[in-house]
Amino acid sequence: SGVDGAWTLGGWTLFLGGLYIAAWSTYGFETAVCYTRELKNPKTDTFKAIFFSGLLCCLFFFLVPFAFQGVLGTSGMLAPGIVDGTGVAEALGGFLGGNKAITQIFVILMILALFLAIMTAMAGSSRTLYQGSKDGWLPRYLSHTNSHGAPTRAMWTDFGFNLILLALASDLTGYFWVLAISNVGYIIFNFLNLNAGWIHRVDSGHVARPWKAPTFLIGLNTVLAFVNALFL
Repeated sequence: SGVDGAWTLGGWTLFLGGLYIAAWSTYGFETAVCYTRELKNPKTDTFKAIFFSGLLCCLFFFLVPFAFQGVLGTSGMLAPGIVDGTGVAEALGGFLGGNKAITQIFVILMILALFLAIMTAMAGSSRTLYQGSKDGWLPRYLSHTNSHGAPTRAMWTDFGFNLILLALASDLTGYFWVLAISNVGYIIFNFLNLNAGWIHRVDSGHVARPWKAPTFLIGLNTVLAFVNALFL
């Protein structure tokens, strides 16, 4: 909206809703941790994967809003093409002079980014299915891996389930329904995951791990778990 908000109950709800969407779209970089067992040197590479993914996330969350707000202004940000996403590539091309060839490159890059987002989500969640199978929570066939240590059966299962979701999201109503379910499910999972950190530290803190988070970080993560609950 181009109108200034108010710090009323509705304003706070809108503010927390914005943080909720930001959480859902940024926490995804924790996928970097999913590949620990497939890294060349897990003891050093796990921390690098987490740290630099988080750093990139912070960088883009500063660069993109400042670039769009600075160039387009409030009225430009409220344009239908920016709001629904169809005019983003054209806006990015306009930042670099409005050349049609550059705009087409941005269109291609955005399509590739969409595919990459889907692949990343599937790759990360398939590792969760694999670990659930190894721990005895899920069917044993999901624990099969190929010669590179990638859980191929879990990935194919994930792929099949995503095809069903894509079929449900064939129209706009279905799309938002699937998005809402995945959003809520992910934040609930994140809440449980962050609390699992201190539970594992209490129950099995003596177990050797590729990388062990400092105790203060475990405590901070537990606080953030309940921040997520507040968003929900």
